[in-house]
Amino acid sequence: MRTYLLRIIPHRAREVTRVVEFTEEHTLHDVHRVIQRELALDDDHPYSFFLNNRAFDLAFEYGGPFVQALHDATETQLDALPLEANKRFLYVFDFGDELRHEVRVVGTGEVDTDTQYPRVTESIGDPPPQYPFLEDADLDDEEVDADGEEDDLDAIDDRVRGMEHIQSTHHTHVWSLDGEHHVLTIHVVVDETTSREQVRRIKERIRGLSEGLNLYHTTIEIEYGDESCGMVGAPCRQL
Repeated sequence: MRTYLLRIIPHRAREVTRVVEFTEEHTLHDVHRVIQRELALDDDHPYSFFLNNRAFDLAFEYGGPFVQALHDATETQLDALPLEANKRFLYVFDFGDELRHEVRVVGTGEVDTDTQYPRVTESIGDPPPQYPFLEDADLDDEEVDADGEEDDLDAIDDRVRGMEHIQSTHHTHVWSLDGEHHVLTIHVVVDETTSREQVRRIKERIRGLSEGLNLYHTTIEIEYGDESCGMVGAPCRQL
């Protein structure tokens, strides 16, 4: 049985590298799980792989659970893919912040029956923070220093809920980093017919709405109507 050596590099920290050996029977979902573990990600957002290395090219998308894609990452084994030497493809996690990772085939081999797979064969650098702008920040959504933030949030929620395909919004917050820099987070529930391109346009319009708030960063989490919110136990501002 063949094995594949995949080099994984996060775009946000290209000095960090993991090389992992998988068997041909592992799926792209298995690759996702290893990336989550090795790069200390929280695994509470959607993901997709793009086999032509171009983000959001739907013809080459292999989507994870809750992603409406032409191909299913949970069922696609590596031996079903054209993984020749030096083949590069893209892994995108969290469609709000679009954490991108290069995946490259750096070698192949044969299964050793005494070895447990997948296995990490090379590890360089510490995992980068998932959200660098939150690193070492003292965040408290009960003590936000943005002037008039509640009125601004209500206005954003009202405008977002008026957009096509939007069912509801929740977890809308402005987080104060230091009294001067603010981060907006919002969860948006869309109907099941919403395409990936429509999701991208929705995110662009929401970012446009928030421009007047002088925000340091905006995180938009898109959820489909039949998808449960990943923030278990957190109070929802369901509107």
